[in-house]
Amino acid sequence: ISEGIDPNTQQMFQQISSSLKQLSSPFPSAAIGVGAKWQVAHSLNLNGMIINQTAIYELIGLQDDIATLAVSIEQDAPSQTINQPGMPPGASVKLESLNSQGKANIEVELDQIMPIIGNIALDSQTKMKIVGPRGGREMMMDMNLKMDMNLESQ
Repeated sequence: ISEGIDPNTQQMFQQISSSLKQLSSPFPSAAIGVGAKWQVAHSLNLNGMIINQTAIYELIGLQDDIATLAVSIEQDAPSQTINQPGMPPGASVKLESLNSQGKANIEVELDQIMPIIGNIALDSQTKMKIVGPRGGREMMMDMNLKMDMNLESQ
């Protein structure tokens, strides 16, 4: 990402990049067959927040080098200060809590990184505290987000 890009645009590109990394499915190093399950845990940096994600993959189909996976996703984040671009000097945003649960079905060609087809449904609950400049007015924000995303590679 170019250094001269507006911070909000840069953040949007980072968010898209993180989402695409989530869709790529790391397979275990040992050979597996239909019915195999494995877990992948890692941390994501999304919108300035460090989020812990655990995904449980199940290989539900394998035909002609195309794997079909069912995925369960859980995310959480510890309380943390978030660095948001465009915030006035002295203002702050503190993440109080984040919890997300989701499911996905994806098809992956074994010699490709990105899925051919993917459907992801994610429910997220977030609580944040926003403090105005110079210790000004505090505002609590509770956000419930439901995301349904469909992906098809061209």
